[in-house]
Amino acid sequence: MIFRRLSASENSLTRPLYESVFTEDDRQFVDYYYQWKVRDSRIYVAEDENGIHSMVHLNPFRVSVCKELHTLHYIVAVATQEAYRHRGLMRTLLTLAEQDMEKDGEPFTFLMPASEKIYAPFGYRYFAVQKRGWLRTAGGACVRQESQMVCRPARPQEYAALAAFVNDSLSGMYDVFIYRDAAYYERLCAEQRCQNGEVMVICRPDGKMIGTFCTSQETQETGGCELREVIVDPGHREEALGALAAFAEVFGDCKVCGYTAQLSLCGEEEVPLLMGKRPGGGIFCSEWKAEKIFINEVV
Repeated sequence: MIFRRLSASENSLTRPLYESVFTEDDRQFVDYYYQWKVRDSRIYVAEDENGIHSMVHLNPFRVSVCKELHTLHYIVAVATQEAYRHRGLMRTLLTLAEQDMEKDGEPFTFLMPASEKIYAPFGYRYFAVQKRGWLRTAGGACVRQESQMVCRPARPQEYAALAAFVNDSLSGMYDVFIYRDAAYYERLCAEQRCQNGEVMVICRPDGKMIGTFCTSQETQETGGCELREVIVDPGHREEALGALAAFAEVFGDCKVCGYTAQLSLCGEEEVPLLMGKRPGGGIFCSEWKAEKIFINEVV
């Protein structure tokens, strides 16, 4: 068995393994993933003359860590063909990936585990939670208020301004968050659309942005759409809540996964979301409080 990092031109060779393991992802999402995400990814594989049998993807993100920007890698698409499992292939690939991240001086790496017990033996620990709640149309904290705010899809010419708004809002509330630019929102809009959703902005009548959120029809638990990563200007909380409540009046009760601290929604809970590790070992994230980290599954 050969263990190696693929060249960028070879990354697409992993698609058959991806499709055979992640059967819950439909064709539209896999097309998006291999068009937008894989082109920038580091991919490590275990292969022999019969093909690729195991893989680990590292997707790069700019992350603001205590006011300093770092290029870090999000570990995703960890997969092994069923016949090749329990042979240590994943351990070897993770070790290779972590060695490269350590050489590059990356302070940490992170992933969203399918199960904590898979990654805990490799030194990964939970370090971030996600706030979850409900945006309800009646009988809760988000009963409709009169609002002149507008919720609408973000426009391509607004991506840079949207990134600046989000970076400015998050930097005042959090120590660790994904740093955005126009290219980030171009990709994120493509991702949401392949899940029958949009990246939305909340605007005042004069056009000033006061918030943003993502929508998705990927799950149908309530008949309404799911909202993800709701980010609101702290100075316009009540106006933004009014706009969100009006949105829920149109689309029905909405489950909300990931929102900024100043919002208060129905049935609120905090769920462990991300595990992380310092490449090369050592104490990880001991100086950070979970409530000062804002990284969601929308990355």
